Amino acid sequence: MRQEIKILHITPTIFSNDNVIGGGERYVENLIASIKQASKTLDVDIKQKILAMGKGKSESFIVNDSSYVLLPPTDEKTSAFDAIPQGLPEIIKDFDIIHIHQCLTRFAAFCLSVAKSCRKIIIGTDHGGGDDPLLLSGKGIELYDHIIAVSKYSKSLIQPYYSKDVSVIQGPVDSKKFSLSEGKENYGLCVSRILPHKGIDRIVKVLPKDMKLVVVGEVYDKIYFHRLQEMALGKKIVFYSDVEDKRLIEIYQKAKFFFQGSTHCDIFGKRHLKPELMGLAAIEALMCGTPIIVSDAGALPELIKDDRVGNVFHNEDELMEILKEINLGRWMPLRYSKLCHEYADKNYGLLNTGIAVLNIYRELMR
Repeated sequence: MRQEIKILHITPTIFSNDNVIGGGERYVENLIASIKQASKTLDVDIKQKILAMGKGKSESFIVNDSSYVLLPPTDEKTSAFDAIPQGLPEIIKDFDIIHIHQCLTRFAAFCLSVAKSCRKIIIGTDHGGGDDPLLLSGKGIELYDHIIAVSKYSKSLIQPYYSKDVSVIQGPVDSKKFSLSEGKENYGLCVSRILPHKGIDRIVKVLPKDMKLVVVGEVYDKIYFHRLQEMALGKKIVFYSDVEDKRLIEIYQKAKFFFQGSTHCDIFGKRHLKPELMGLAAIEALMCGTPIIVSDAGALPELIKDDRVGNVFHNEDELMEILKEINLGRWMPLRYSKLCHEYADKNYGLLNTGIAVLNIYRELMR
């Protein structure tokens, strides 16, 4: 008899223009696609749904083959990460596995307690949102049956608070959607929300005047964006926002190289413990055959297990040296576009990631 697993993914925010869109929101949709693909290989019947915070009244809909239910908060003035959703027990009862994303938020703490009272199997994944004291120092985190971290760095932050082992599964990214294409153009690319901890200023500062940089991302900090614009004067730097997926993939495919400059200490002197827990945009670039140049912040160095797909820089001097090598045509990763795609698909593709996650679900159900 074929095994059937019903999975509810709970997340405070979804991938839409009404939310602060980042890797955490996109991760959930990617994970659903990867589990769906893996279920065919593992011969498992699955049912999946995403539950998130909405406004006004509860609603259900389907987008890109993903099924959603949005629940209103008990207090409309509360942020999604702190919200308490109405009607949660009624939704939870129909599922076997409850996978809570942004698992260290106050929102997650409430969902966790409800799911545990309903005797469900509960998995948690942190995407950088929240450090609720009830979950960490209060040991509420122990209510999770298992935790899946998106990187070794993420695991290092969460393992000290959790008595059971934390799994590390990086990805997923769709290798068919983010695919190879002929014809590279001579520009560097940065895809990121415009926020100080993303370290775009570090790239702009050392970029040679004869090198083109394309920055794609929504502006979430206007003061920081104004600083970037000032720093970009006299340089070949263009900023794009509101870029649709199809156009973004084309930009990834044609870019000669990709930057991710995230930092633990931003240009304004503010410290950040979780500047990058995985680096989804960098993986997307690799999938499109574009080698990456990443900082040493958070989990970014973990993405480069083969120096033919990119380099890690620890300071501005090292970044300048890499840029000199690019200008001279001597930067080795420029010769390995196809390898970048194959490397990303092997390490972060939908199928392998989905199999790893689905096997954890199956083991917990046993």
